[in-house]
Amino acid sequence: MATTKRTLITGAAVGIGAALAVVCARHGHDLILVARHRDTLDARARELEQKFKVRAACIPEDLADPAGAGRLYRAVAEQGFEVEHLVNNAGVGLYGKFCTTDLDLELRMIQLNVVSLVELTKRFLPSMNDRRYGRILNVASTAAFVPGPWMSIYYASKAFVLSFSEAIDYELGTRGVTVTTLCPGPTASEFKVRAGSERSRLFNAL
Repeated sequence: MATTKRTLITGAAVGIGAALAVVCARHGHDLILVARHRDTLDARARELEQKFKVRAACIPEDLADPAGAGRLYRAVAEQGFEVEHLVNNAGVGLYGKFCTTDLDLELRMIQLNVVSLVELTKRFLPSMNDRRYGRILNVASTAAFVPGPWMSIYYASKAFVLSFSEAIDYELGTRGVTVTTLCPGPTASEFKVRAGSERSRLFNAL
């Protein structure tokens, strides 16, 4: 009988999420890949299945939509998957002075970087706690440690992720469930283009 135990990765189609999917697949994890576009996800899943002989299910979802995390949770339940490892990687940035940047884009960023991450953690953590086994990896950034003029909301959102993750990991104690925070520096990916941050000195070394 095929196992239903899976590692769920958001933002899995490109960048850090895609790299984490490769790492997990290399270690034999069956996967649930989540991103906005099904065609990109399907291509990634087939590549991982062929190369590493794992199973990779695809669930296209926009986690910047306030209803997105709930839809994702229900889709996972409907397919009978048990999420043993949750990787909250999906995130986006926005470059510019706060007084002139687009409010709607910033609210979508907060929804994606903070609210959906909290909701998915809240929904999947109780079953891990009941089983006394589970792993959650929340992707923050080196931006979590300092304020970020011209990317103020992004930096603040990553500071939230770091603080939130450390707090709930402490709460869990020694029950067999851990919450870890990954804080990468600037990476060569589509992130800086989507954020409009090509002018930022943060990315000049790439």
